[in-house]
Amino acid sequence: MKYSGRAILLALLVSTLGLVAPASALPGPKYEFPEHSSPGVEMELKEASREKRGKMTNVYYNLFTKGLTPGQTLNLYTWVWTVSNGLLSQAGFQVEPDGKVVCSQPSEGDVSAEESKHWCQATLNETTLAAVGFQQGQALRIGLISTDGQQKGFAEIIPFPIETEDRGCRLFAERVSENADSWFVTGDGFKPGDSVHYVLKRPGNSMEEGDAKLTEMGRLALMVRPPKSGTPSGTVTVKVEASTCNPVLRFKWGVSAMELP
Repeated sequence: MKYSGRAILLALLVSTLGLVAPASALPGPKYEFPEHSSPGVEMELKEASREKRGKMTNVYYNLFTKGLTPGQTLNLYTWVWTVSNGLLSQAGFQVEPDGKVVCSQPSEGDVSAEESKHWCQATLNETTLAAVGFQQGQALRIGLISTDGQQKGFAEIIPFPIETEDRGCRLFAERVSENADSWFVTGDGFKPGDSVHYVLKRPGNSMEEGDAKLTEMGRLALMVRPPKSGTPSGTVTVKVEASTCNPVLRFKWGVSAMELP
C-alpha cells in the first residue's frame, strides 16, 4: 500500500527525518557497512512512497530492525557521504522486551542540550525517514548505535540507482564524493571465482583496463577516480567481459552528475 509523504506526516502524525541533517547536529561515529552490524542485528530500509515537490523528488522509507537487545538506549545517525562523521538525527530510542523500538522519556540532567534538540518523537516504526534532495547514485546511510557503543546496526539504500544487467550479471555505480568525481562500481551475478576483463573510459579520454578476480560469491568491485586531466564533467563507461556475460554501464560524472533526477 502506497502513502504520500503528506499523508504519512499528517494523517499518521509520525515524525519525519530529513536526511540532509542540520549543520548544528552533533558529530557522531564513522560509518560501518551493514555487514559490520553487531552479531544478530539486522536493519532494512523499505520504500514507503515518493513525492514530487517542485524539481525535487522526496523518497520516504520505513526502517525495520531485528536482534536488538532489550533495554538498550539507541541513537539514530545519518551519513551524508562515506568519509564523513555521522550526524545525530534522533536520540532516545529504547528497545522493549518484545524487540519493539520506542521513544523513551529523557532523564532530567542526563541528556545534553544537543540531544534534547534531536530527541525522538515516536516509535521507530512510526518514524518516516526521508531522502530529500538526493541525486543519482547517492546512498542513504543510517545507523542505530547504543549510547554505550556496544551495539550497532547499519542500513543503506540508493534512492535513485544507476545499474545495468546482462544475462544475470549486474553492475551498479555509487557516488562516493560530494563533487561526483569518485565512484564505486560493484557487480554481482558473475560466475564465482571467475576472472573478468574490464575497461574503464573516463572523461578527458582517460582509460584504464585490466583483469580482476571475482570473489567466491561472484562479486566485482572497481574504483573510478578523478582523471588527471582535471576534466570537470563528462561520462564514464564501464565494460566487463566475463565468461557468461558482458555488461556495460554508463553514467554521468562530475558537474554533469550533480543534478536532481
